[in-house]
Amino acid sequence: MPFNLRSTNKAASPQLNVVAELDRESLINAESVVGRVLTEDVLTLAQARSEFSKIAGRRPDKGTICRWVHRGVGGVKLDAVRVGSQLLTSKQALHRFVTARTAQSVGNN
Repeated sequence: MPFNLRSTNKAASPQLNVVAELDRESLINAESVVGRVLTEDVLTLAQARSEFSKIAGRRPDKGTICRWVHRGVGGVKLDAVRVGSQLLTSKQALHRFVTARTAQSVGNN
């Protein structure tokens, strides 16, 4: 018997609506990040590593930069945009990231 979309259980609909709402929120957030990063001084992650070394005096590992983008640190993520297979960030995004992390560490003392 072929699957019929019209005969699905309506009890699952509220869960689907919650997921759809989360997806909309994620999309709105992604559009905001894309619009912000691409209108700033765009950097590849390799360039961001070099830029960060100018700020901190040492260059973070590639894995560290990727972790800042994907998982973040202490709830703060480095804004980045995926264009094809490449992740891009900006000088301003690095500044926002460092500022947010500094505010957290200063606030915890």
